[in-house]
Amino acid sequence: MAGELAGDQWNEGDVSCSVVRRVFLPDSFFAIDGLIDTFITILNQMEVYPAVIDQENQRYGPFLATTTVLMEAVKAGAGREEAHEAIKEHAVQTVRDLRAGKITSNDLVARLGADSRLGLSEAKLAEMMARAQAMTGLATTQVENFCATVREEAQNFPDAANYKPGAIL
Repeated sequence: MAGELAGDQWNEGDVSCSVVRRVFLPDSFFAIDGLIDTFITILNQMEVYPAVIDQENQRYGPFLATTTVLMEAVKAGAGREEAHEAIKEHAVQTVRDLRAGKITSNDLVARLGADSRLGLSEAKLAEMMARAQAMTGLATTQVENFCATVREEAQNFPDAANYKPGAIL
């Protein structure tokens, strides 16, 4: 009879409770198992190079601090629109020069310091950039706490360190 499935009553468009128990719940465990195996595979194959991370921060960090530059320029007496345009011009040209190989390191600070529209010295900008790159909030503490928690939990399951996931695909 329409509307009846394995003794359960249901309306058109409803999913039977037994379907959830028989299909969706077991499948969700298979899905999370696959995600965890993939994550473990990535962690096992991951290599971290602090020197490369530092290079990336030096190359792209100044771009991330341009909002701070804008605020400081306005505090120093620059008009917001004019300061925004100056920062945008220099940032875009710096990116183009980096990509074209005209420069090998990010010289945005020098370019901004030489622009009279901003009213900020290169020394002031360099100090702002150094401060901005150090402002990671609670990230460092959170990572340290997470790693400490993982190490503690790992001690409870020493055999888990030997687990090797199967091939992902």
